[in-house]
Amino acid sequence: MKHVLSIGVAFFFLVITSSLHAEMTNQVCMATPGWPSDRSDLEADPSLVRGTLNNGMRYVIKENSEPKSRVAMYLLINAGSLNELESQRGVAHFLEHMLFNGSTNFKPGELVKFFQDIGMNFGGDTNAFTSFDQTVYNIILPDGTSENLEKGFLVLSDYARRALLLESEIDRERGVILSEKRSRDSVGYRARVKASEFKYDGTLLATRQPIGLESVIKDADRELLKSFYDTWYRTDNMVVVVVGDVSSEQVKPLLEDAFSPLESPVDAPVCLDFGAVIHAEDKAYYHYDPDLGSTNVSIDSIWNLTRRNDSKAMQREEVIRVANIMMMQRRLNKLQESEGELFSGIGYYSGDMVRKLGYSTLSASVVNGKWQEGLEYLENYLRQVLEYGFQDQEFELVKKELISMLERAVLTVDTKPSQNIARSIMRAFVSDRVIMSPQQELDLYSAMLDDLTMTEINAGIRKDWSQGNRLVSVEGSTEIAGDKAEAKILDQYLLAKTKAVTPYKEDIVGEFPYLTIPDVDDSIVKEQHRIESIDAERIIYANNVSLILKPTEFNANTIQLVLDFGSGKLSEPKPGMGMLANDIVNDSGTATLTSTALDELLAGTTVQLNFEVREDSFRLSGSSLTKDSELLFQLLYTLLNDPGFRERSYTFARNQLKEMYDSIANEAEGAKASGVERFFAGGDERVGLPPWEDVEAISLKEIEAWLVPQFAAGGVEVAVVGDFDPERIKELARTYLGGLEKREPISGTSSTLTFPRGQQHVELVNSQIDKSIVVVAWPTDDFWDINRTRRLNVLAGIFRERLRQVVREKLGATYSPVVFSAPSRVYTDYGRLQAEVVVAPGKENKIIKEITTIARELSTKPVPKEELDRVIEPYLTSLRDAVNSNPYWLRSVLANSTRHPEQLEWPASILTDFQGITTGDVESLAKQYLLPDAAATAVIKQAESKNNVQADTGKPAD
Repeated sequence: MKHVLSIGVAFFFLVITSSLHAEMTNQVCMATPGWPSDRSDLEADPSLVRGTLNNGMRYVIKENSEPKSRVAMYLLINAGSLNELESQRGVAHFLEHMLFNGSTNFKPGELVKFFQDIGMNFGGDTNAFTSFDQTVYNIILPDGTSENLEKGFLVLSDYARRALLLESEIDRERGVILSEKRSRDSVGYRARVKASEFKYDGTLLATRQPIGLESVIKDADRELLKSFYDTWYRTDNMVVVVVGDVSSEQVKPLLEDAFSPLESPVDAPVCLDFGAVIHAEDKAYYHYDPDLGSTNVSIDSIWNLTRRNDSKAMQREEVIRVANIMMMQRRLNKLQESEGELFSGIGYYSGDMVRKLGYSTLSASVVNGKWQEGLEYLENYLRQVLEYGFQDQEFELVKKELISMLERAVLTVDTKPSQNIARSIMRAFVSDRVIMSPQQELDLYSAMLDDLTMTEINAGIRKDWSQGNRLVSVEGSTEIAGDKAEAKILDQYLLAKTKAVTPYKEDIVGEFPYLTIPDVDDSIVKEQHRIESIDAERIIYANNVSLILKPTEFNANTIQLVLDFGSGKLSEPKPGMGMLANDIVNDSGTATLTSTALDELLAGTTVQLNFEVREDSFRLSGSSLTKDSELLFQLLYTLLNDPGFRERSYTFARNQLKEMYDSIANEAEGAKASGVERFFAGGDERVGLPPWEDVEAISLKEIEAWLVPQFAAGGVEVAVVGDFDPERIKELARTYLGGLEKREPISGTSSTLTFPRGQQHVELVNSQIDKSIVVVAWPTDDFWDINRTRRLNVLAGIFRERLRQVVREKLGATYSPVVFSAPSRVYTDYGRLQAEVVVAPGKENKIIKEITTIARELSTKPVPKEELDRVIEPYLTSLRDAVNSNPYWLRSVLANSTRHPEQLEWPASILTDFQGITTGDVESLAKQYLLPDAAATAVIKQAESKNNVQADTGKPAD
């Protein structure tokens, strides 16, 4: 199957390459005045309305109607953790939290309710993040009325200059931030931090992780937070971005009224010394941790950047770098295919870190600790490119891919989501880049691609690797004996350099399509009828294949489909076969063509296809531009008739799964995915991760014996949505779906599970990470009473909000409590309402008590109407978005609607039914399901706490 880069073209060019400037960028300063286009020979997107207020604050407004009615507004602060002094490490992120906890117009505790009252979901429609070089606050308004625009701007302007930073709120939020630090901590995170300290030694990047130091977080007070706030939260260091279904004439005066009165200190902040890397020679790095579960080998080159303004010349350099990345990755993909027993992953990367450091990296995850072999391959492949360069045919394939990406961006521009556009604008500003329209990018880059020579291209990659250093790293679960591991790594690298390399040889890949196209006519149509209520059409062919299609305008010039067949995981002969099958089928290509061969034959097209083993079916999910529709159908037809089950893909899949198992073996999240999930399914071995020993014993022949009959004869139903001509899609479906061999009739499948009512379970993990996970669940019911399912979602929303107020806002005991309703689509009468909290060890029973107290109160006391409304309104806002999207119609309504025809009735009631939910509905479900003796509890904690834990059938103790 084709592996197509899914990120946008502008983003692709932006994130992997640097914005180079005229002097050494060894300082961390405020944003440069003006706009990047002021300093460039490139023109900015003419559809953007840009301006600068008298106080220096800049703004960008863009009219965009996707999603309908919604408006995305962002406040970008051009400062992050790199702007911190040593005594402030973690303050930028701490401050981000604090802006939600009190400002001039929103006292502590008011802001979340304010958002909910206007139909916004806290965490979804409003959020923030802190990175090395920026802090961003976002608000996604439910509509673009002047009233809501004013409210949104009031919130952002309070963030900008009106934070209260009350000591009482700082003390409470401190626990939340420490909990966030705990929840994100892992051996993998710790390994990345150590690697950064080595690679970026001499710069602030080595010591400025955004989460900060625990000692600073524990001691931070108002004075410390306010010093950072007043220094960097300046109007001339901010940008307001507004993109949405609203006119710029309406937005501009409201924006000016909200932000013009803001004032900043007169004196600009002193720039900080970023430092510089000093890697003047080859160096080795070694990090051993058996809990990492895998071993990674890499060769890096890292260098200090100099500053240049964005320009056409620099864009040409970036195009060259992008092409080189893609060509190198093609070679590595083929290497992985041929050496599947050695590599479980391999990649090439090149770009910049915060516009101050350049890097190029060749990296591979090796199997069974074979770091020496992996390192030799990496060194040899790199030297092969540097000595002999890339070839014309390699560039032609990449050129097709890049032009296809550029054209797709143009064809889909009218339905690009507002949030995506806003993020692109901010990325460009932070990177000091000119933001261009998709058409401008197509015109500029396609001309450059046509004009590039192989001499220029090869000079580009050689320049990236001519910085005078190689950083050779071995990280992971492989122990290198002795106390001179770094010396051994360098010796092995030098040994690899002695091996002669020869020019790369490009293989001939074959042709596609290669199967005979079926010769069919209208006589194969068995049944055809319209479904007027949803503007869709159903066709059933004589071979029992069912098609349902619905034209939409949500994504311009795009088609999306899913093809479900067979009975999925429910027919799995052994647990774990589905996991293996996912990777094997996706990596095998077809029986005739390898995955990389297929990718090359599809180069320049927009076809994407993925295989998935679902609970009750096997699914092929695909998409393309409408112009490539026939190729998409041809690929579906080919995969059903000629699926691949390659031995090397089987080996690759096993290696990847083994690494995953090893990496989570001593993690709380791993215990949750295996033992805890199985506990809530009554110990059923079909649920949760099966033991690795069982997965390892599964053979490729067993996978084939299970899947081949399903591909050949399993009942098929196909759902298609998108911007297409229905007659053309029906013509293609008649040929490629109606032309399939006769399939089994489509029928629903189901099974049963048993919920462990009233039981307790403890999972002990040998983890280095100081955290526990508490899970409490109640049995509910299956999915198919849609009115009940909707109301259970609302009950879970009320539960979640109460839990957030208690364990986060009141106790400061966790970062992000989770409550959800999970009714099963497959297991009859089975479902659960579940609460999860990550906590500090020793706090498990306290949190369990809080969770069960909330459940008891919900089941015994009335739910206030205002509380219900604050949950319902954000749901309705999200649902209005959903019903105007292809994923909703494709996956929630049309897919599998032959097995479940009731799905076709749901759209008619989805909004009115949610609007009609009463407190009585929620109270009734709470009384029915949130029974104290029905709750099941699971606790995951460190093994050293074993003496404080009773048996699995008893209550866990602190």
